[in-house]
Amino acid sequence: MVSKITLLPRAGRHHHADAPLTTGLPGRPGVQTRWIALAAAVGTIVWLGVCAWYVGVALGWELGHLLPHELAAGLTGVFGPLVFMWLVALYAARNRDVRRYTELLQRQLDMLTYPADDAQERIRHVADALKTQTQELTRASDRATVQLRDLTGHLKAESEDLHKATDRVATETANIRTGLGEQTATLSGLADRLEQQRATIEQAVEGQARELTDASQLIVDHTEQVGSALKLQVGDVVSASDRLAGQAQEIGSLFGGYADKMVAASEQARKNGISS
Repeated sequence: MVSKITLLPRAGRHHHADAPLTTGLPGRPGVQTRWIALAAAVGTIVWLGVCAWYVGVALGWELGHLLPHELAAGLTGVFGPLVFMWLVALYAARNRDVRRYTELLQRQLDMLTYPADDAQERIRHVADALKTQTQELTRASDRATVQLRDLTGHLKAESEDLHKATDRVATETANIRTGLGEQTATLSGLADRLEQQRATIEQAVEGQARELTDASQLIVDHTEQVGSALKLQVGDVVSASDRLAGQAQEIGSLFGGYADKMVAASEQARKNGISS
């Protein structure tokens, strides 16, 4: 819409309506301003040359022996006049620009005070342009109002959907909370039953452990009694074995005597058989 704004014509009796007013504009520096700047530059060069000549002739370029305040005073003496000269030059150039601006404003005031002959045509042209722009602004305002109404309806629908979604979320949250409460109660009851079963199992295990301990003690006692009895029986068996061994030895001795006698008898019989 900005590109459609009509530029208003400028009134004036010294220039045509379509001719640009460029005479006297301060866009470029004037001849006098350029001459002032040139003179200041030439003066700067001349002054610096004179100062350099004086330093080379009177003082020399070995400035290390000067004290700081003496060196500062010398620099002030060299550049102080230059600063003053350029301030004067800038003031003169600025004064020239102010005069040019004043003349330009005076001409513009004269143009506004004494309109040209075709002022009525220009006023009608301006009025038509303003009317056209007013109509365009009205149409743009109407379009903006319609778009704003549509956006408001869309936002209202979105808000209603958001409220509905919030209600659904709240309902689901309440259901989840109720379900979690019921599951918590169920788990608490299950934990109590498990605790009871654990206590019952511990009691049963402790009873069985006591019974196993008693049975083990009885087995140990019976084992000791059986061991004692076996020890007695082993002693009897050993005594009987010793007696049997003695008897077997005696029998062996008897059999050995009988064998010797039989050998002697057989020898005697053999000898008797040979002699006869």
